[in-house]
Formats: sequence, C-alpha cells, structure tokens
Amino acid sequence: MALAVLATSLVVASTPAGAAPSAPPTTAPDAQTAARLATDSGVRVEVLSERTEYDQVFAEPDGHLTAESAVEPQRVRRADGSWNDVDLNLAAGSDGLLRPRASVADVWFSAGGTGPLATVVKAGKKLTVTWPLGALREPTIAADAATYPNVLPDVDLVVRATPDGFAHVLVVKTAAAAEDSRLRQITFDLGGDVEVRRTHDGDLAAVAAGSTVASA
Repeated sequence: MALAVLATSLVVASTPAGAAPSAPPTTAPDAQTAARLATDSGVRVEVLSERTEYDQVFAEPDGHLTAESAVEPQRVRRADGSWNDVDLNLAAGSDGLLRPRASVADVWFSAGGTGPLATVVKAGKKLTVTWPLGALREPTIAADAATYPNVLPDVDLVVRATPDGFAHVLVVKTAAAAEDSRLRQITFDLGGDVEVRRTHDGDLAAVAAGSTVASA
C-alpha cells in the first residue's frame, strides 16, 4: 500500500525538481481581474482596458489603483489591437519614402527629388510641406533624422520625426553660407487638403473640415 501511494505522488507532481516557478501575470483585461491577480501575486498588474498612447493604470498588491500619464505618446496601437513602444527610427517603405517605425503620427519624409519634404495625414486629411528652392538630394539617415545635403551651398536641411509629428531645421555650416540672402526668409510650400490659419496667439494651424491636422 505504501508503495502505491509513493508511485501516485510522483506521477502528479506539477513542478519538476529544479524547475523555475512561472512568472506572475503583469497584465489583465479589466480592473477587477487585475486587482485579484495583484493581490494574489504581490506584483502590480496593468489594466489593459485603460491603456492609451499616453496613459497606463495599474492594480497594486495593496488594493489601490495607480494611474501613470506622460506628456508625450509612449506607445502606438496597431490595427490588430496590439501595442508597440514608440520607435522614431526612420526606415524606407516599399514606396521608398521614409517613415518612423512606430509613431502615433501618420507622417513620412522624402527620399529625394521634387516631391514634398514631409507629409502628415490625420483623419484622411493631408498636409504637405515642400522645400521651395529646388529638388532635394537623397538624404542620409541617422536614427530619427534625415539630412538632405546642400539644399543651399554649405547648408543642409534636416527633418526629424518627433513623438507626435516632425520638426525641421537648416544647418548652416560656414560663415560664407550664412551670408546667403535666401536664408533671411524661407517660406515652405504648404499643400494637401488643409487651409493654414494663424491663431490668436500667433501659432499656425493647418485645418481641414473643421479639424486641426497639424499645428506649429
């Protein structure tokens, strides 16, 4: 009888000797489930139904809920419902245009030529920003930035993906280049579906169908 009991205990053992215990869950679909898992495991559990690009809510082991918010987007929701961390490193798509790998902004940059320097789309409405002084050369890519060389003699144009859009600057590399009169005032060509308006505080807003597509 004792031998039979011993054999049974060996068969039903759930954790082999030396096996590492499974990690407790760190996410749950709703607050009630997250609270129960946090209390049972002693580890905070994120409430997935409350996750946004900017916010997260966690159930703590002591029964409290903690909300964490950021001033810039931290993650991107894919079409299939999955989430990815924001990744602004640029990569060329099948069309040759440059896009950040994961951004809340639907934005892409020129691979060179006479087309728009940057294009932003929001709710199906498009804003284009075009360099006004000729075709762009093929850019060099470094992380989140594309540099278009010699848009003027010894002047580079750099466009950079930001967490919610893009920014651009001119890099003037010599004192002689700084004397170019064309640098005193450069007006980029704006196009697409938008109307550009100046707001009461002096900002610019690109508006289409009553919705702001971009602002600066």
